[in-house]
Amino acid sequence: MATGVETAGLVLASIPLILSGLEFYAKGIAVSKRYWKFQQICKDLCNELRTEEAMCRNSLQRLLIGVVQDKNMEDFLEDPRGEKWKEEKFEKKLKARLGPTYETYIETINRMKDTTDVFISKLKLDVSGKAC
Repeated sequence: MATGVETAGLVLASIPLILSGLEFYAKGIAVSKRYWKFQQICKDLCNELRTEEAMCRNSLQRLLIGVVQDKNMEDFLEDPRGEKWKEEKFEKKLKARLGPTYETYIETINRMKDTTDVFISKLKLDVSGKAC
């Protein structure tokens, strides 16, 4: 079972996979008549997901200020499934930072991960964002 902090990293890592999968499907739809019906919907969804990814990254960056050293910030954001997210020392610092809101934060992150997992499952994506 992933820790809450680790889950936040998984969510951040999942969004590009979903985008890649949606873009893959959008290209696949292009060869059929259904393309015209779903082309704009796919483009809009990709745009919204890119926006959500940017907001998620910015939120995590603000959250990590004071919890991780500035020189390590990019390591956390660029490798959201990395080992740094799993360090007990990191989670303790984050708990101290969030105080009584830590549990609410974890619940929100877990709901986001569940949602991204559903997208990945429904789109039948592998770890590179390609359809299986």
